[in-house]
Amino acid sequence: MLYNSYFIDHKNKQEVSISQRTFKYTKKVWKASELVYEQTGCESLISIEQEKQRLKQVYNTNSVFADITYS
Repeated sequence: MLYNSYFIDHKNKQEVSISQRTFKYTKKVWKASELVYEQTGCESLISIEQEKQRLKQVYNTNSVFADITYS
């Protein structure tokens, strides 16, 4: 998991914990080759992963994806 991961923010010259950053995302759920859910927003990676797991249970499918962009 990414809970203890870090990256270097070269613009601000500092090491940043990924769990402290927010990321722009688009979550999509596909069921039987049909897009049944789509949401765009900004959250931490931990929150995005938790929501993906919840959506898998709600829609009873493993076809849950999140396109993530650093923001």
